[in-house]
Amino acid sequence: MNNLTLREKAMAFGILLLIIIFCVYFFGIRTLNEHYAEYKVQLTELQERKAYLDQLKEDNQATQAEIEALNANIEEIELSFIDNLETEVLEQYVMSVFEDNGIPYLKNIGVEDQASITITNADGSTSENAVLCKRVTVTYVTTDGYLPTQYNLTPDLQNEDGTVNEAVASELTSQMGSEEFETFQGYSEFIAALKEIAGENEDCIKLSGITLESTAGYLTLTASVDFYGATLESRISIDDNKDGYTYWNGDKNVDTAGGFIGRPYIVENEDSRWNGLTIDESEVLGFQDRPFAPYFINAMFSQMLESQGLTLVTGEDSQVLNSSNSEAASADEFTQVSEG
Repeated sequence: MNNLTLREKAMAFGILLLIIIFCVYFFGIRTLNEHYAEYKVQLTELQERKAYLDQLKEDNQATQAEIEALNANIEEIELSFIDNLETEVLEQYVMSVFEDNGIPYLKNIGVEDQASITITNADGSTSENAVLCKRVTVTYVTTDGYLPTQYNLTPDLQNEDGTVNEAVASELTSQMGSEEFETFQGYSEFIAALKEIAGENEDCIKLSGITLESTAGYLTLTASVDFYGATLESRISIDDNKDGYTYWNGDKNVDTAGGFIGRPYIVENEDSRWNGLTIDESEVLGFQDRPFAPYFINAMFSQMLESQGLTLVTGEDSQVLNSSNSEAASADEFTQVSEG
């Protein structure tokens, strides 16, 4: 190399530089040029993909908002039906409203399931979803403006030992026709209670019937209230309603040793305030349907009751007081029962 002239050296460097430039072009720039169109297509595809994903994200957000709105509407519809229809709860709610409005003199209460339309699916099968309805029918009475009143044994006619409280009995007797009871209590209170019930939940509580009847100097007032609920297979709402018609709000741990349901021919329960009293004979005389007994035994028993009265069951020596007259009975009769 040292033997080369300056010109030869310059030519050699020139050739080397050309070789380097050729290599850079052939292995670098030329390769990049070949992939440029491919990279450009990929860039375009990625930009389109990003735009699609951005739009999908916006669509998903809009869809989620629509789902939330639909769920809110579904929950509103679901909550327009009572989720828990229990007979004893509905009864205690209706009675408590009437009592709170000042009409406590209940004559009768009953609950019936109302028929609802069966829902059929598109495939012809019966849907698990169903609308439910329970009808509570109550009958109350007004006072007559003459007789003194008693509610839940207040005033109590019996002493702790079971004998009659003669002072209370005499006081009540003397109050018949007094000014204290001359106001007819019950009608306006009955209407006020119905208005309160009807306004409690207009979606699922409906008044279905009201009847007023004149009865021997006082009014008999009857109302029917429908409570609507639903059985939902895929319920999404949570009913936090703790109102009196949904959950039990009455007394708990009540002493029922004395019994509350039904009355036999004669009560033989020392814990009962009716201990030693018989059923009203008018309820058992004549032919009564007794599904538990053979028909000819029932017919024979009915005939024997007509001739012998309740002594057929209670015994000839029983000293009992007919329960239908217990409130109006004299002090001597009460004393006789308690001592007997």
